Amino acid sequence: MIVRIVRPIVLVALVGGAIYAIANAPVSNITCSSQFGQCSRPIEEALAKNIGTKTINLSGGIASSLSTSLFVKDYSLEFFSPGKINVHVVEKRPVFGVKPHDAKLYQVDAEGVVLAEGTTDLPVLMTDNASFTLGDKLDAKTRFSGEIIEGLAQIYAFESAVLNGDILTVNFPGLVAIFPTQGDREYLAGAFTLIYSQLNKDSGEFRIDNSSIEIIDLRFKNPVLKKRAI
Repeated sequence: MIVRIVRPIVLVALVGGAIYAIANAPVSNITCSSQFGQCSRPIEEALAKNIGTKTINLSGGIASSLSTSLFVKDYSLEFFSPGKINVHVVEKRPVFGVKPHDAKLYQVDAEGVVLAEGTTDLPVLMTDNASFTLGDKLDAKTRFSGEIIEGLAQIYAFESAVLNGDILTVNFPGLVAIFPTQGDREYLAGAFTLIYSQLNKDSGEFRIDNSSIEIIDLRFKNPVLKKRAI
């Protein structure tokens, strides 16, 4: 009878001890992955602060690190061997930049949220706004203009893009495109692409002589092509 009682007690003690050891083991390795592959540096730096935290306290530490991050939309934890954790993140990333007059350069995500400040290789929109704060959401016309240049940059190289009031001006080599700050982005992009592709085309039924065209104005129902002054 004693043997029968002791064995379950020993088993419970061993299991309990193992659980206690795992729960109190310090975290030695945190990896991070997102829909883009490896997580961006700001997220990894935030997670690295939890190295050495007890596993039992890790969820709270991760929540504290990521809940205030502008780069994180959602996340989940995956526990491996004691001390090794992988964090799966649904990550936000900038898609274009905005630079207010005489102010810093800011990076903006697809939802129009200002994520970071600093230089970027992304297309940049010069604006007449005073300034932005991290976490700000762009107003409708600034976001619309940023989305326009984001789409253009995937196909064309342009010199600059400037938002002034209700007019978006995109400067290409030898040509200026003027866009409205509201409307159907796909239509505007398609109309510009069609016209721009036909400029100075060697042949075809629809051909535009680029030698006299200086401006493509897309603010109207029918795009207006303006000639250079002679």
